[in-house]
Amino acid sequence: TKAAEQGEAESQSNLGVLYEQEGNHNEAKKWYTKAAEQNHLVAIFNLGSVYKSEGDKAEAKKWYTKAAEQGDDRSQFNLGLLYYEEGNREQAKRWLSMALDNDHASMEAQYNLGLTYYADKDREQSRKWITRAAER
Repeated sequence: TKAAEQGEAESQSNLGVLYEQEGNHNEAKKWYTKAAEQNHLVAIFNLGSVYKSEGDKAEAKKWYTKAAEQGDDRSQFNLGLLYYEEGNREQAKRWLSMALDNDHASMEAQYNLGLTYYADKDREQSRKWITRAAER
């Protein structure tokens, strides 16, 4: 805690994880924010995740976008899912594709990208991504 209080971003992020695991979201957000202000990528992602778990999608998108723009594939994936849930398929495809390009080649990312193309009635792309997901 001393290092976190002295401003060390890694310690602040780790302290946020501990508070989040205890279910204390307010303290977790406090410490994640301190680390995120120093551009700590894990803290930025975790901050987005806490807000998402609380149902604050606007704030989750804000933090996921900040990390996603720096190449964080987990944030790109989660951002893609949020856009998909909102019905913004273009942004969903953009971020899910980016996550896949950045090695987030999970079955879930491939499947969700396939669903997004399906909703756009692009059956060829839909089949391609859903098949890839099924082959994993």
